[in-house]
Formats: sequence, structure tokens, C-alpha cells
Amino acid sequence: MNLEHANHKAWRKPFLLSIGLIAFGLLSALVGYFVDGHVHFVASWLTYSVFFIGIALAAVFFIAVHTIAHGGWQVAFLRVPEAMMTFIFFGGIILIITLLGIHDLYHWAHEELIDPNSEYYDPLIAHKAPWLNVPFFVSRTIVYLALWIVLAMWLRNLSQKLDETGNLRYWQRIQFVSGLFLAVFAVTSTLSAFDWVMSTDPHWYSTLFGWYLFSVVWVSMIAVLILWVLWLRKHGINPYIRDEHLHDLGKYLFGFSIFWAYLWYSQYMLHWYANIPEETAWHLLRFKEHRILFYLIIILNFGIPFFALMSRSAKRKPWVLTTVALIVLIGHVFEVWLLVHPSVYHAHHLDHWTFSLVDLGALSFLTGLFIFVTMLAMKRAPIAPEKHPYFKESLTYKT
Repeated sequence: MNLEHANHKAWRKPFLLSIGLIAFGLLSALVGYFVDGHVHFVASWLTYSVFFIGIALAAVFFIAVHTIAHGGWQVAFLRVPEAMMTFIFFGGIILIITLLGIHDLYHWAHEELIDPNSEYYDPLIAHKAPWLNVPFFVSRTIVYLALWIVLAMWLRNLSQKLDETGNLRYWQRIQFVSGLFLAVFAVTSTLSAFDWVMSTDPHWYSTLFGWYLFSVVWVSMIAVLILWVLWLRKHGINPYIRDEHLHDLGKYLFGFSIFWAYLWYSQYMLHWYANIPEETAWHLLRFKEHRILFYLIIILNFGIPFFALMSRSAKRKPWVLTTVALIVLIGHVFEVWLLVHPSVYHAHHLDHWTFSLVDLGALSFLTGLFIFVTMLAMKRAPIAPEKHPYFKESLTYKT
């Protein structure tokens, strides 16, 4: 069944929603630029471009890790993560444009900080200058994005050729590319987290930060995947989605919310226990200036999904999954804001603003663009990979 012959009325709503969000986002971001200033403007676009790139990248990881593990349960809705991962290209363009404001985003980007003759000389930043310098930083960003885009598109093209021909030679190539992606991902996901987010505060570091940020975008990707799968099932566009698929996705959201909490607590607890000023300062800044938000993300990202999805029946109820997925997404949106903005404001000696119009604009635009890109990608391929070697297993397995 191809989406060209599916329910066109059903696709009209997300299309109009995405266009509305894009238009509202552009208008709000422009107004917010004059209200909140350019520092807040570029900080917001950095925050949410990294967030949605991370979700798209996590979708590639979802495909690759299940391919290597010979998982079959997810094949019925495989086209959804395949469509989501196409956003890496568009998000990457926005991120690179945002880096035109690199001197507003990253304190270390100012040359006077590494000049021994300058009154602003910072020995720690000077020590990190071989890694944290503008040309190398931008070059690494381009390399990260290029590798992810090439591997993601390679996987998508192979998947479509497999569906067209049924030739298992393409399945073998998919396994090879999946393994290659996981090797690249293991390095680049951590380095990009250090570069794009952690270096907004160059005086602080955490060796756990790469995994921590991955847990944020991974759980967010699962929440988005649940919403798309439920929508496809509700409108009859993908008739292959069963309660077992919802159950397993619910287990993923439940389990990895605990995983996120484990990493959040591990990073916080170790820095608190060490009581070393350069390690505790990052948490202390967020705790003092944004205490409510600091605690709220724990409730939204761990407390609610943990108790709401504990039972087997809850994981099979669409309204429960939809509600929890939306709550988790909102929680992680607040979390990525808390990861970036306080550090940028502190570097510029600005007031610690709360979520405002320019944040709403950037978030609205990127949400709309993500929906639009994902929707178009799904419409350009059969809704289910019926010639995939594990397609029948996906329809018959029990949980």
C-alpha cells in the first residue's frame, strides 16, 4: 500500500499544521529578536536545531542497532524512523547558519581570551584552544553532519532498493552500513555533544555528558516515533501496526526514561559529591537561577512516564501513550533549554531569562519543519517494507 493511495484528507492536517508552525515560528522569532536581543536569538536556534538533529540522528541509531541485532518487531513501522532521519540535512543547514553567531554563543571563540598580552587572558581557555578554536570547530561540525547525512541516506536508499527488488544482497549491505554508522556514531555523537552544548561553558566538563545528551534525544525520538505510529494507525494509513508494536514502544519509553534518570543522577551526584568548585558551578548556576525548572524536568522526564507506563495495559492504550509521549517531549524541550541558555547568558553577564518569545519561535519553526520533512519522506516510499526479510516476523510476533 503506497501513501499516494492512502487517506489524503488525513495527510492534509499535519501538512497544514507544519506550515502554520513554520509561519508562526518565523514571525515569533523575528519579533523575539527585537524583544530579547541577538544573544537570546542565536542561543534559541542553537538549542532546538541541536535537539531536532539529535532526534533525527537517534532515528538512524534506532534503525542501525535493530539491524545489527537482527530485530524484527519494528519492521512494520520502519518507514517512520527512515523518514525522521532525513531531517539531519535540513537541521544541519540551520545549525551552520546559526554558527554565524558563534562569538555570541561560545565564550571561548573570542581571540583576546587566548592572547597572553590581553587583560582578558584566560589560561584554561588558552589551554583548550587547540581544540576549541573557530576554524576547527566549524570544520568538525561540517564533518559530523556530512558523515551522518551520507550514512543515513545510504541506509534509506538501500532500504528502498530492497523493497523494490526483494534482493537480499541489499539487506546484507544494510547490515554493513548499519555497523559502519554505529562505529561513526560512537565517536561523533559524543564529540558533537562536547562541541555544540558542553563548550557553551568552557570552564566546565563532564566525561558523561555525551551519553547524557544522547539519552535526552534518544528518549525524545522514541516519544516522537510513538506519536507518528499512533497517528498512522489511527488514520488507517499503516494497517500493519498492532498492539504488540505499541506495547514494545511503550516499554522503550518506560525503560529509557529510567536510563535517562540514571545518567542525570549520576552526573549530578558525582559533581555534588566531589564538591570541587569547577565541577559544581554548572549545576549550581541552574539550581539557583532556574530551581523550578531544575526539578520540573525530573518529574516530566522520569516521574510521570515511570508511574504512568508501569502496567502492561497502559503501554497498549493509545491515549496513555500519546499523553506520556507529549509530556516527555515537553520535559526534554525544557531540559535542552536548561543545558544551553544559562551558560550563554552567564558568559555575557546577562539576566537569566526564562522561556520567551524567541524560544517559542525557534521551537515552533523547527517543529513544523521536522513534521513537514518527515511527512514528505514517508509519502515518497511504500508505507511498509513488505520485502524486508523480517517483515512477516513483525506481523506475527507476540509480547
